[in-house]
Amino acid sequence: MIAGTHSGCGKTTVTCAILQALINRKMNVSSFKCGPDYIDPMFHSKITNIPSYNLDRRFCDKSKLNQLLCKHQTDISVIEGVMGFYDGTEPETSSCGISLDTQTPAVIVIDCKGMSFSIGAVMQGFLDFRKNINQEIMVF
Repeated sequence: MIAGTHSGCGKTTVTCAILQALINRKMNVSSFKCGPDYIDPMFHSKITNIPSYNLDRRFCDKSKLNQLLCKHQTDISVIEGVMGFYDGTEPETSSCGISLDTQTPAVIVIDCKGMSFSIGAVMQGFLDFRKNINQEIMVF
């Protein structure tokens, strides 16, 4: 999962770059978007030439979410998060909740504009915020 600190931090740009890089390597790639967004999946589809699918816990339970992922996954699947990693109307609707439900590791995209050493505090916050969850988070 390509997740982020907030909306507008660059998740879609990074996701599209990764999708293109995988396609350039002749990989069979599929893409997904957390939540009901319809714009970002259009960007994904433009790159992959196949539909991108929404994974939305407001409209389906964990079982259905995983069925959708399994039905449409390919050699490698890339999921783009929604808003900030922990943001959602309920914990399970967040990117974090969906990554836990699908057992997907997360890469956190951080917009570092206007930061210097403070980026370390932001990174550390994401790594330490929820120590009690079995989650693999990488900061990008």
